[in-house]
Amino acid sequence: MTVMNVLNQASQALVEGDKARAIALCQQYIDENTNDAKKSSLGLRILSDIYFGSGKIETAIHLLEAAQAKLIHSADQGELLVVQNSLAQRYADDIRFEDAMNTWLAMAAEAANMGDIDHFIEGLIGIAQLLEVVSDHQRALQFYNKARDHYEGIQSSQLKLRINLCEVSCLIALTLYEDARQLLADCETQALLDGEFADAYMAELFVYHSQICRAMGQIDGAINLLEKARVSSERHKLKWISNKISLELGLCYSLIARADDAILLLKQTLTDIADLSLPMLRSELYEALSHAYDANGEYLQALACEEQAHAIAIELLSKVPVSELGLHCLRRFKRWEPKLDFEKTRLENAALKNQALSQQEVVSKLEKDVYIDPLTRLYNRRWLDVTFSTRKGPYAILVADADHFKSVNDEFSHQVGDVVLQELAFILQQSVRSGDFVARYGGEEFVILLVETQADKVVRTADRIRNQVEQHHWQDIMPGRQMTISIGMAIKTEQEAVDSVFERADKALYQSKHNGRNRVTFGKKKED
Repeated sequence: MTVMNVLNQASQALVEGDKARAIALCQQYIDENTNDAKKSSLGLRILSDIYFGSGKIETAIHLLEAAQAKLIHSADQGELLVVQNSLAQRYADDIRFEDAMNTWLAMAAEAANMGDIDHFIEGLIGIAQLLEVVSDHQRALQFYNKARDHYEGIQSSQLKLRINLCEVSCLIALTLYEDARQLLADCETQALLDGEFADAYMAELFVYHSQICRAMGQIDGAINLLEKARVSSERHKLKWISNKISLELGLCYSLIARADDAILLLKQTLTDIADLSLPMLRSELYEALSHAYDANGEYLQALACEEQAHAIAIELLSKVPVSELGLHCLRRFKRWEPKLDFEKTRLENAALKNQALSQQEVVSKLEKDVYIDPLTRLYNRRWLDVTFSTRKGPYAILVADADHFKSVNDEFSHQVGDVVLQELAFILQQSVRSGDFVARYGGEEFVILLVETQADKVVRTADRIRNQVEQHHWQDIMPGRQMTISIGMAIKTEQEAVDSVFERADKALYQSKHNGRNRVTFGKKKED
């Protein structure tokens, strides 16, 4: 049995739920490669992840410390940076914030010496996350901005996305919702390019969108987005995102007279994480539970939960080295930047030999970008053409058009018109289920593809979308003016050509316009 076969078997055992066998196989791999620092470190990292997933954080940390000790004097400093980053994160999970800070700083200093931008950025993100523990979001944002100074040099597309997601979370905490929403649009494009983990990233994006909706009083929209997040996260079964979804649902339920549901959900989530070291999440859950009890008139329970949340927050605050964080750490990163830039330039010159591969990646990205509308970040007409030519089976087509849109450009400006289209795209996107698609057909016209094919349900869905646009608060964009849409729809059967279905939907849209706008018309087949 080869060494990689051992790890592959360990991974398979883990998938099958046989942790004992996975641990035994990892230990076998470590023992067989005890004289190879890099290979034994890899085994120790995997074994650490297994123990961490089982709630045994001290064992997980001990294994990573052993891996670090093996690598500290080895020639493979790249693997050492990987281990240090994981170790710092585990220290933070175990509320050993000073150890986490020092490990991230040591990693960033070595990354600068090696010209390793990605791990230099990981250090900046790590320090920023420690600042967010003490709610110093403004200073955390400075670290994210410093990371953005090196954004173009980052090798990992997932790390680029993670920087953006961390910054989105920070902007939401600072109530900078419009900035957060704009950055989320970029994140959506990045997430779509990541085939393997696209669903997981989209789930996280839906959660952030829901937080913004909840903060703006759009509770139904927030809950709809959380349902999308739940569906998107099911493939990877990520516990951390399902916990976050439960927390956000609990907060939403407390605001719409469903406090009993919120209490049940939040208490169950607290039970689920009882054996895990997640103090920040536990504090947020108790805070949310306090709001739920308060909304339910159970004030003693609300106070008890508030005290629990406060106690956890005080403990976290006491363990964060506040005096060392912030400007002191930021100055150290700035001192390391010249060395980082020098090594980066040297490595970039060497990388010119691989320019052909880089150009191929650019072409691949452009091929994907060709299906995205640059203004609304929705799919575009080219994507629709491809989808119509390849999609099989029945589905519904909705063609929606903004009413009197030309007058928006005339009365307010084309720039305002663009903002209206972006806001309209956002409303349409959050109004459909996972598995449905929204595309900009051109100008102020949009196409929605629904998996639903029952006529009465399609009509109800279309009218719900129309109503959400009509009820939206447009005053911030167009003072004294509302926006409505007209919709035409048709349902494609198994055998029917898509061109004829689209023509029926388009004619139905015309009928909606002719009958006074702001209405829905169903384009039936002649034999219907």
